[in-house]
Amino acid sequence: MKDHVLSKASQQFLENLRVYLFTSGKRESEIHDILQELTEHLTDAERGGKSTEEIVGQSPKAYMESLSSEMNRDYRTWGLKIIPMLLLGAISFLFIQDLLQGEFAYSMIQITGYLLFIISFLGGVLVAFNLLAKSKKSFVKEMIWLGTPVLLSMLILIGALILDQNVVSPMIELGIVGQILLSILMISFVISFSFWAKTFILPIILIAFHLPPILLAYTPLTSDIQSLLATVIAFGVIILYLMFTNDEDDKKSYAT
Repeated sequence: MKDHVLSKASQQFLENLRVYLFTSGKRESEIHDILQELTEHLTDAERGGKSTEEIVGQSPKAYMESLSSEMNRDYRTWGLKIIPMLLLGAISFLFIQDLLQGEFAYSMIQITGYLLFIISFLGGVLVAFNLLAKSKKSFVKEMIWLGTPVLLSMLILIGALILDQNVVSPMIELGIVGQILLSILMISFVISFSFWAKTFILPIILIAFHLPPILLAYTPLTSDIQSLLATVIAFGVIILYLMFTNDEDDKKSYAT
């Protein structure tokens, strides 16, 4: 018998369920087992002419919450692996520019601002993904949900940097050894994080935001035009990468 390819609706539901359970702190192995079992149920149902709604009900959100309530939270993995990795990811984004420019002196206000940025950004994004996975929303609403924590965390960081320019605070400066260790740590992390997460979105973002300004600095363009072009190029590269990966994911389907 020819393998049955799940419908778009079923594939989308399974992906949303995976994201929801993951951001709810569930164990990765349990998530895999549940998705595999549910994939089989959906496949059998679709072969019998049933739709996704007939299996999970009219409320995917309630179905997800019901499954989640029956699973234990994986505090060990989140506490020792996922959260530290996410924090290092945010830190690497903040410090990569300093590594490129050779600037390794930070004020206490800067450090505090970076910490608040990391906490608000990661906390907000995780909550947003968790809520978005429960039910299907329009593209505009998804962008609002995801954009809000990003905007708020950026405002916090900008506020801290503005405050730093107007208020004197103690400085912390890294020596040569500290600079070398930080550089090795950041590069090693970006590489290991990409293989662990099975995505190259982090290095793509870092390259997209930091390489264009360096290259454009060698052009005769004014600083304003350089900044504008660098921003356009950065977002263009990221959008193209996301479109490419999304297209690749669409080619893969759950089949039995």
